[in-house]
Amino acid sequence: MTAVLSGCAERSNSGNGLSSNISEGTQATNQDNRGNNLEDNTSENTQTAQNGINDAEPNGVPEFEIIQLEVPDEITQPETIDVELTVENTGDARGRFRGEVDIDVDGVFLPKSIQYDAEIGAGERTTLTKTLDPTHSGFVTFSLESVEHELMVIPEQTEPQIQGVRLIREWNEYGDVFQNAIDSASVGKLIVIGVRYWYWHGDSGTLDVSVEYETEGKEISHRDVTQDGSKRIVRQRGWEPREDYIKISTFRWDAGEYTTRVQIHDERIEGLSATKEVTYTLK
Repeated sequence: MTAVLSGCAERSNSGNGLSSNISEGTQATNQDNRGNNLEDNTSENTQTAQNGINDAEPNGVPEFEIIQLEVPDEITQPETIDVELTVENTGDARGRFRGEVDIDVDGVFLPKSIQYDAEIGAGERTTLTKTLDPTHSGFVTFSLESVEHELMVIPEQTEPQIQGVRLIREWNEYGDVFQNAIDSASVGKLIVIGVRYWYWHGDSGTLDVSVEYETEGKEISHRDVTQDGSKRIVRQRGWEPREDYIKISTFRWDAGEYTTRVQIHDERIEGLSATKEVTYTLK
């Protein structure tokens, strides 16, 4: 890919300009020949200035082309990101390149841009590297003029992460796990256990989970698995906060204190969340 980057070049002051060489030649000649007459000094000064003109670089203009913006397609935390920018000075003078890569993030904490600054000689090509350390997983888009590249930052652990388990009155929509939480329910009837968790879709946008739970009381132990619908495609990628619920019959249970432990099983990767539990009273 080639994109011309304009307005970001400065010609370096190399000290080889005409006025600089004449001055330096005159000073050097005068210092070496203080005892000579005026005619000799004039002759030597003229010769020195002529040599300076012949040796100086022509006054040119640096011009830069973006050859490549290279970023990996994905990394897994805690890996870092090397953002490599290859630039060529196609002009006829050495100059200073200044460029900025914009960063658009989704779930990842990074700066909004990174700056590159380097001296590049005429006809030279160089690769400039900046290293970033993302603190969260998600997606990052790097762009410079018409060049774009997307990177997926994969978390070190992709299993579902349970945020909370509650006994609830009912579940109708996201948020009910905490808004409808209760401490007790009537024994002998259906109870509802809600669970909130984070689910990693990656870049696939698929969902395939099951909820595994076990309830224990003074004289009872009940274990079951409930499927969260069927496998399906969702318009989501990266991490998504989700809620689910399970209904448990307490028919013929005794009144008392019970504990329900829950795990979320990701069927795609055979990943299992850590266990979270809730304790409640049946009256």
